[in-house]
Amino acid sequence: MYEDLCFRGEFRKYQRLILSVVENEIKKSESKFHIVAPPGSGKTIVGIELIRKLGVPAVVFAPTTTIQLQWKEKFSMFMDTGKADSLVSLSPKEITP
Repeated sequence: MYEDLCFRGEFRKYQRLILSVVENEIKKSESKFHIVAPPGSGKTIVGIELIRKLGVPAVVFAPTTTIQLQWKEKFSMFMDTGKADSLVSLSPKEITP
């Protein structure tokens, strides 16, 4: 489903650790995760990478328009902006894709 997604940057050490821990938990059949980190630590990028790795449809609920736009912007770090626009909807009345 997300074969076009590929992070174009480099994960920080702690982001790689988070991704590794989640992958191990998935192997143990865990399906619920709660990731807590300070602002600016790259939670959105980790979230998109987890969506990519899981390969299943995902819904992200954001509390503000600013955070919604941040998710949309960060998707462009994984794919061309035009394609990212087709995956992300900022309208509560429209679910994409």
